[in-house]
Amino acid sequence: MANLTTTAGTPLPSQTSAARLVSGDVTALPTVALHLVGRAALIGVGMAIFGQRDPKVLVGGSLAGSTMIELFVLIHELTNQHR
Repeated sequence: MANLTTTAGTPLPSQTSAARLVSGDVTALPTVALHLVGRAALIGVGMAIFGQRDPKVLVGGSLAGSTMIELFVLIHELTNQHR
């Protein structure tokens, strides 16, 4: 299976929880949700640093960006789980 890894070669935490979820482990769902919210917070901070001040745009943009990243990770795991 192809891993999304750090430069040190260890799997990213979100990849590990996504792999558990797509393999049928529903107990990974809270961890996946936590990664989504944590990533959204990081994106929101970046948006604020670069001048975005509208709270609706900050929340909406950061959640949308984080959701797309999480979908990518989940799709990556779905398409590579049997390799």
